Amino acid sequence: MQTNLTELVSDLLEEFPSRVKLGHVGKGYSATHLHVWGANAYNWNLPNGTVRMHGLGGGQAAYFKKQEPGVFGIVTMPIEADEEKKLQKKKYTRKNTTSRGRAPSRMSRRSLPLT
Repeated sequence: MQTNLTELVSDLLEEFPSRVKLGHVGKGYSATHLHVWGANAYNWNLPNGTVRMHGLGGGQAAYFKKQEPGVFGIVTMPIEADEEKKLQKKKYTRKNTTSRGRAPSRMSRRSLPLT
């Protein structure tokens, strides 16, 4: 999977060199300037306007306090079917307004090298 993503990112960099940048996430995003980050099954599809005091999750997600245009998570941690059912049930029974969140490591904010 990592090789496939690396190849796809390389293709984007080659085809759109002035429009695709690799770097830190969390500041400077907008509806026309997307920040793409590694999400998980619990934070990739939050409704616009969702606010969490400690960020939308751990790792790169912690740098986004609010789901809004320009914040784009791609699930990089697949889950099993039975976990998906639990997630769907949980999604409709909990409030998405707070999070305990963990402080992100410095490494989680860095972009991945294209190797």
